[in-house]
Amino acid sequence: MDMLKPLGPSRELIARRAAHAQPEAHARSAAAAVHAEDGRVEVQWRDGRTSPFHHTWLRHNCQCPKCLDSSSGQKLVSILDFPPRPVPRSVSLENGQVVVRWKDGHVSPFPQDFLRRYAYDQQSRHERRAMRRAAVPWTPEVLISESVALEIDYADLMNKDEAVWQWLQQLLKFGYCLIRGVPQQEGEVARVAQRMGQLRDTIYGLTWDVKSIENAANIAYSSLPIPPHMDLMYDAVLGCRFTYALRYYEVPPGYQFLHCLINQAEGGANIFLDTMQVAKVLKERDEKAFRLLATTPATFHYQRSGHHLVQRRPIIELDQETGDASAFRYAPTFEGPLDIEGEKVEEYYAAYRELVRIINQEPDLHLWRRPEEGDLVSFDNRRILHARTAFSNGNRHLQGAYVDWDAFLDRYRVLQSQFAPMAAIPQ
Repeated sequence: MDMLKPLGPSRELIARRAAHAQPEAHARSAAAAVHAEDGRVEVQWRDGRTSPFHHTWLRHNCQCPKCLDSSSGQKLVSILDFPPRPVPRSVSLENGQVVVRWKDGHVSPFPQDFLRRYAYDQQSRHERRAMRRAAVPWTPEVLISESVALEIDYADLMNKDEAVWQWLQQLLKFGYCLIRGVPQQEGEVARVAQRMGQLRDTIYGLTWDVKSIENAANIAYSSLPIPPHMDLMYDAVLGCRFTYALRYYEVPPGYQFLHCLINQAEGGANIFLDTMQVAKVLKERDEKAFRLLATTPATFHYQRSGHHLVQRRPIIELDQETGDASAFRYAPTFEGPLDIEGEKVEEYYAAYRELVRIINQEPDLHLWRRPEEGDLVSFDNRRILHARTAFSNGNRHLQGAYVDWDAFLDRYRVLQSQFAPMAAIPQ
């Protein structure tokens, strides 16, 4: 059985269910009542939630044309333009908006979806952060048992924004999605990736070709097997001149795209693993090892072809609120010499050995797929490990590209405002 074909409801049925659910969710999230309290305005929503908004917050985020430029979306008001403690004369629900009339004569209209999306009550703030925790750890068996559809049609993706919205939700949840029916033409990988966002430039260019060549500077360009890994763990954003000061730019690409143009070779199967599942297994078996790999920096480097890039970061990145894994850095073939305190070396290597054993020697975690011509796989490069078996006797040509995580979230938020306007905005 092909594990990646839709095993449950069709994409059309899923789309119809989603379209039917959106108006219902919108109605439940509408404001039922609004009233002024001491220093704040409280909005009571039809789903039972209450969101307080302080007077200063409302005045600073006023949506009227005097305070917000309609063409650019930029603020026109400074916090110095109104009193330190603005006082409303009245608050009301009018034509689907919350309207605050201030004692100084100013009037602030607020669309309900604006207040719902930016509410800062505890539940709303939790929902925004939970969007970044939407990942569902998976194994191939879980995908089958849950009837998960992990593919989307190329024509739909290129022509329908709703298909892009479904694609991005799939990637946020599972970190992986296969795109079928992509034309076997060079450059198509860029066109598909740009449906998500701007391409990430790297030392390999905006797009790059995976072919077998002699004396390759990277084993990806050979016919050798490639162990499970993530790409460019050593990389910094190309073109950033002040990387020492702006260290937050020094992140690997968020999403990777691989388009199979030609595959006439024997072998060369792709293998994918979910590191959220790997982290779950490691934490359950050896929490001390998990913590050590989350707090001790490994070294990743690349020193070839006129480049010498080095990054030191822990393999496991933690969600600071939950303590669970939120992202990985794992690239064994690009590991540099370990640089940590001497008394930690043996302990670190023992923890690292257990992690590598789970990744390489537990086949139940491995999702196998032979690249088919016209297939394009998209996946989260900070979550999904990918590998390749050796191949021989035939032409094989894949083309790849990257998009950053911020570009993904940018596109996600834009489409969310269209297809789920009352939902919490991911941060």
